[in-house]
Amino acid sequence: AAAAILVFPFIGLAGAFLADRMLGLAIVAGMVAGFVLLAVAVAPYYRKSGGITLPDYLAVRYGNPLVRLAAVIVAAVALFPMLVVAIRIATDVAVATLHFSPRIAAISVLAVVLLTSLLGGLRGTTRSGGAQVVVALIAILVPTVILSIQEYGFPLPQVTFGYAIEEAAAETAAIVVAPGNALPVAGLDGFNMLALDLALALGIATLPQLVARAGTTVGIRD
Repeated sequence: AAAAILVFPFIGLAGAFLADRMLGLAIVAGMVAGFVLLAVAVAPYYRKSGGITLPDYLAVRYGNPLVRLAAVIVAAVALFPMLVVAIRIATDVAVATLHFSPRIAAISVLAVVLLTSLLGGLRGTTRSGGAQVVVALIAILVPTVILSIQEYGFPLPQVTFGYAIEEAAAETAAIVVAPGNALPVAGLDGFNMLALDLALALGIATLPQLVARAGTTVGIRD
């Protein structure tokens, strides 16, 4: 269930490309720029500070305990909705695949998250994240290969992708152009595309859960 959370952003990105190619391009460019900015301008200095969390780093950087408190409040307000959504997604996946009741599924997801983070610490969370990436790749590749064989009689979805896109575009054309579209930023002009890229880059470069990964390395160079 936890690995499924990693799959959904890729599915959402594919949907963004299907709805609006410029929107998909803007999201990819913003994400890539964010990771580059994180690796070059944030992570080395975070590791050098010796801080364990992002509030620790800011307190060391500015030498003011009030900065630490403000950072905790901002991080909690910004990340709590994302945590709720992630738990909800994992719960829904557990209900659909393992046939748990919603209550049991939610408790199981919370227990896995707590055990992973509390018993293993940040380093354990990082290692489990690496395992989740492997599971996520399998979860993405295996179903597409099976679907490609079933629908088009060929085991390489990269080859049959064009047929699938044509069918999906025909079936979703009415949804994409209908009022109340779930992608309100579709049809970006140059300025708004740049603004979206900048917002994504700055957001990713300062995500506390990503910045904290720098603290699990052996040294600054690593």
